[in-house]
Amino acid sequence: RLQRVNLTPATRDMTIEILRSFAEEAGVLAQFERSDGLFGEIHDVTNRYIPSSVQPRKSIGILDGMIGWHRQTGEPMSMALMSKVLRQSTGVNLEFAIDGASIKAELDKKVFAQDLATTIVSDQLQLVVAGLHDRKRPKGRFLLTGSTGVGKTELTKQLVDLLFADDLNRLIRFDMSEFALDSSMDLFRSELTKKVVSMGDAVILLDEIEKASRMVLRLMLQVLDDGRLSDDSGRQVSFLDCYIVLTTNAGSEVFNTISDYAADDTGSGEGLKDYMKSIENSIRSANDFPPELLGRLDRIVPFQPLSDATKRKILQRGLDDLRDDVLNKHGVRLGIHPRVIEYLAIDVGEAAADAGGARESMRALQGQIKVEVAKYINANPNDKILLLEIDGEMRAENLELRKSKARPRVRAERRHRLVG
Repeated sequence: RLQRVNLTPATRDMTIEILRSFAEEAGVLAQFERSDGLFGEIHDVTNRYIPSSVQPRKSIGILDGMIGWHRQTGEPMSMALMSKVLRQSTGVNLEFAIDGASIKAELDKKVFAQDLATTIVSDQLQLVVAGLHDRKRPKGRFLLTGSTGVGKTELTKQLVDLLFADDLNRLIRFDMSEFALDSSMDLFRSELTKKVVSMGDAVILLDEIEKASRMVLRLMLQVLDDGRLSDDSGRQVSFLDCYIVLTTNAGSEVFNTISDYAADDTGSGEGLKDYMKSIENSIRSANDFPPELLGRLDRIVPFQPLSDATKRKILQRGLDDLRDDVLNKHGVRLGIHPRVIEYLAIDVGEAAADAGGARESMRALQGQIKVEVAKYINANPNDKILLLEIDGEMRAENLELRKSKARPRVRAERRHRLVG
């Protein structure tokens, strides 16, 4: 016997009038310029960064916070005060801005030897910074493709660091192997829209997209094309302020060939050019990958298989971080023997089935090397000078060995004689 009545959110003009009346009642209208510029900014900013609430409530909430700050501190009504209140209530830092001149350099800091990949991503970011991107679609739509362990996820994390000042809460990550069945489409829709509604702008990472069901992939067509998707209640959720990153290991056989015949220490892409068509064909054939999905991406971003020199550079960075952690947290100086790099790069790395990446080596650094260091420090807290070395014969020294007989070992150095 009850009739449902839908109340639509206030329009921009209506919200501005409500905010003006609210400011007048609070006795602060004189603080605003004659134009409605700041009121309009409050509306626009809250629409972008507080998508889970509605107008005019969310705009009134920010204005009310500004009035409170003004009365307490005397700070004038301004964009700066609005930014302060928004950051206090949502954590969003409006004053953070991308330095367009340093985009590529920032991406290259932690993604080694992938010059082509970082160039492609930074080119899209340049469009966004200049406001010249397509505003009817998500700000960035990338497919990162390459062997496992070459830096696809690391580049995504660097993107978050660059866009949101290292706020990893802005990274929405899905393992698409969990949505391999057609019946999981509704669950995926629900989780994706809920996270975007609560956040507004974010980097959405869909890992191993080729493992998702075809129905889930078709759901993504609407997101990539229109930047919108209906949630469980039929409400339209906007993805226009999001960056969508798909990753795939499809085409691994092509990248294995590239690793053998087109090695490149910089990842310049020169060796990849002859294989791009093969990479795209391999992706399309993976799990009946919809070709229209590829057509809705800004760019396919290929990752060069890592050269031996690059793998060692990545491992050296990991060992340097370990050395710094041990010194900062325990006051212990840790020397690292050169054989440790060779053990990780060859004895562990070459045992990996998927050529071209450093994931197995880095996993061994975490699971073997760091564990040995931690065990020794916990058992010998008074030893302040340590040496990390390798015991036993390595495959790096004798390739006829079927299996490495070497193991990491930590011991105290009595004299001040450290390697590395």
